[in-house]
Amino acid sequence: MKIHLLFRPPENRTEDHWLKLWSSYHSRELGGTIVELYVFRLFPYLLASAVLAYFTMALVLFVWISRKPQKDVSYWDVVVMPFDWDEFERKRGRLYIDAGEEDIKNSKFQEGVMKIRIGLNKFPEDRNSRIFLSQIYYMSGLVDPAHDLMMEGIKLGLHDTDFLSSFFKLCFESDAFQSVLDASELVLADPEFSGDPEKLYFINRYKVTSMIEMGLVAEAYALSHEVNTNPGGKRRMIDAEYLALIKSGKPVEALMLLEKWRFRMEPHSVQLQNLFIDAYIELKDDRNLKRAVQELINIDRLNPDLHLLAMKKWHRAGKREELESAFTSYMLIFGWDPDNLNKVNNFVTSVREVAMVEEVLRMTRKRGMDENIILFNLFYAYLMDGRWDEAFGVLDLLKGALETFSPIDQRLVAIGETIILLKLEQRDNLRLLLLQELRRLRASIPFYLTVSDILRESDLHDVALETLEQGLTIFPNSLRIEQAYREATQTAIQYERDNTVIEVEETLELGPDEYLAQLDELLANREYEQVEDLLTRINRIGAPWLTGRGEDFEYRKLQLYFETRDNQLQSQSTTLFLHNNPDRGPELYQLALSYLTEGKTERSRILAKEIVRNDPRNRDARKLLADLGGPDTDNPTGVSPNPQDNPIVYQSRSKVMNDFKSALEVQDWTVTEELIQKTLRANPDWLTGNREEFDLLHIRYYLESGNLPSASSLIRIYMGSDAQSARQLLNLAKDYRNRELDTEMTFLIEQVRRKFPNMKL
Repeated sequence: MKIHLLFRPPENRTEDHWLKLWSSYHSRELGGTIVELYVFRLFPYLLASAVLAYFTMALVLFVWISRKPQKDVSYWDVVVMPFDWDEFERKRGRLYIDAGEEDIKNSKFQEGVMKIRIGLNKFPEDRNSRIFLSQIYYMSGLVDPAHDLMMEGIKLGLHDTDFLSSFFKLCFESDAFQSVLDASELVLADPEFSGDPEKLYFINRYKVTSMIEMGLVAEAYALSHEVNTNPGGKRRMIDAEYLALIKSGKPVEALMLLEKWRFRMEPHSVQLQNLFIDAYIELKDDRNLKRAVQELINIDRLNPDLHLLAMKKWHRAGKREELESAFTSYMLIFGWDPDNLNKVNNFVTSVREVAMVEEVLRMTRKRGMDENIILFNLFYAYLMDGRWDEAFGVLDLLKGALETFSPIDQRLVAIGETIILLKLEQRDNLRLLLLQELRRLRASIPFYLTVSDILRESDLHDVALETLEQGLTIFPNSLRIEQAYREATQTAIQYERDNTVIEVEETLELGPDEYLAQLDELLANREYEQVEDLLTRINRIGAPWLTGRGEDFEYRKLQLYFETRDNQLQSQSTTLFLHNNPDRGPELYQLALSYLTEGKTERSRILAKEIVRNDPRNRDARKLLADLGGPDTDNPTGVSPNPQDNPIVYQSRSKVMNDFKSALEVQDWTVTEELIQKTLRANPDWLTGNREEFDLLHIRYYLESGNLPSASSLIRIYMGSDAQSARQLLNLAKDYRNRELDTEMTFLIEQVRRKFPNMKL
């Protein structure tokens, strides 16, 4: 049988079959049956069959897809799927996300997170679900996955301000400031974003804040100064530029910056006045400080927030009498309102003013207000002050009202109770309970620091270290926890040394050189247990010669840790060693090179990193760290230590003033500027007590070096509204007249007469 395809049947063909779609006949020539198919007649039926098969397959696929999640795409979505696959995937992803969020609402966290992750794989541009899942991660203590999830969204082009605000908030809560800078660079590469002035200011604001927190003061100053000097800009960063100057050790320049903006901003700017107060605190200018605080309150004398801000400034300045007076005034004016009482209560608790917290509680009870929040704060105030008996008494009152507290506050009370029991009983199970409660609470960085402070002040140093270690595992980028851990480690070691009972019957038979040789031999032979035993015995007995040779034994202990401990403890041990022995950097550098030769790259990198952290000017260590893939520097403060900047040098008033006058006489402006900055940075006692002569010389420096704008700001600061100070400036003008310095004389007289028009030379 043979099949022939014909477009149409021949005219003389009569053997049609089944809807006239085909025909057949016997051919003698070919010796068989011939089947002829008529294509044009068959095509509509084939097309209809294909369409029917397509819809049937779509139905089968729809039934299979609809199994999970329960709420799914419609049948028609499956039908059009081949023509719009991306839209189909987005819709599927959105439905998975909705199902996951519903599961989380029903406390099915594992299933919910899994469905949201599947949904994001299908619909990665869904910003709301990405934010939601990152918050779930963060609340679960998974800080890095939360950051990575949000950073992935930024790389995908999610550059709207709401998404960025959520990400930056996450970063600031976890001290992940480098993530802010990395994300900012990605966003600023987007022309649509960087072309909008408001969005550009938004991103630069976060960049500057992160730079300051990371110690990148010069970069922060450059960026904020660029924004503030942009003539077409509508928004400014005065506070950021001010703070960068303060961090750079230039309080006078910071004050002059504020003076420059005083007349450009609204007359009663709380923000600007707040910065003026901070500047006077930095300069320890008590006279102008009192005036500035009063001006702050006078902006709105019935605003409790301004009175509370004044209290904070007095506390920061260390003015106890003024703080108590401001507290009394606040209580008299605003103590009748529960919200205002809670505000002041939170502040005095944070600064550990227990007597003031007690006063707030007395007033709350006297006026019949709800005292539970005040009791809660008083409980923690007693803990921070180490008053365990009083804390126990408040705890009994709190337990009666625990049912009215939120679940978080209930856990906070439980944590406080555990700390008290730890102090009184010091049971190991209580240590584990405390760490478990902190992890369940998903405690913030400030709370970890607060708990560690309470434990350290209670001499529970081991528990404090464990608390900070847990904090570092949750917030690995936190410089605050890292710094607290270093301090707590040093305190714990010192406490252990001071409280270790030495068995006097034990003696050391050999001298330090012999023991060091033994340790080197044991380390070379990898007999690490014997090394640890020998070091423990030497430290326990504490021979007199150990005081002068202790750093040599600490170095061997560091070598031991690099052979037997994990990377984290190696890094922490190196930090502690360099903190106690800052001059041993070259020796550690050689050790890093030896590890590099042996192929132990990570150990070499840890050593190089800590050497650079301790001494950023060590070029060899910085080069080694760069070669190993680490940063050029890891200095969280951003201020390079300078051994020549010894504050003791500037404690002699007569020497500083004589050097100052000599530099002015020979017009060596470089030396003069350096002397001014270093004196202000050292902040000697004599400068706090009487700085008039120093400020006059400072004014002379600006006038005689030709820096008249800076001189103008400093003259206004020096003169204020005091006629006596103005008279001293006119005496300086007389001196300029005698020296025939007409420009300086004329400028100085004009400045004085702006404030005192009737004052004559």
